[in-house]
Amino acid sequence: MKIFELLRNPFVKVIGIGLVLYFALFNDKNSPDALGNRLAPQRIKSELLDAGEKGNFIISNVRLVQQIAEDNARKKSVAAALNNEVSVFDIEAGSGEDKSACGDVVEISYGIYDNEGKQLGFKEKEKLIIGNNEKEIFEKNIIGMAQDGVRDIKVPYNFSGGDKELTKLLQFYRSDLRYQITLLSFLHNPDSQLVCKK
Repeated sequence: MKIFELLRNPFVKVIGIGLVLYFALFNDKNSPDALGNRLAPQRIKSELLDAGEKGNFIISNVRLVQQIAEDNARKKSVAAALNNEVSVFDIEAGSGEDKSACGDVVEISYGIYDNEGKQLGFKEKEKLIIGNNEKEIFEKNIIGMAQDGVRDIKVPYNFSGGDKELTKLLQFYRSDLRYQITLLSFLHNPDSQLVCKK
């Protein structure tokens, strides 16, 4: 029982803790994994520098990955924008030097075709005012046509524009659409205040 009483003494406890720490820290100085060597100031400094270098390496790699992700996002948005563009191709130039312009009253006929060339619809005559935005896709893409000119306007499936009728057609057919437009006639309107976007 005297041993237990001795262990209750605070002075003996401090000496015991000191001995444990001494043997843990300084007993095996030759081993690099010994607790004493691990807690040496040079070793701590070296490990902190290594950790700092590893941290900088990780941070630079994270930045690089972020830049790559941003570049890929930019490339995807450019590709989507490119795929979202309407393409225009003249089949017949038409007759005369006079060309349709913004504000003109035009009369057109057109056919609607799917990707495979199947005709989906045909309109024999329709009057439009270029720039009035009733059929924006037609209006901005028939500017510069001569009378009796024929123009293909290809609208990609993922096109997003303000024309609700066109959007419904694209969603319904789930296909690119091609409009073949013939400019039957046009009348210049010099007093027009309309502004056309190209």
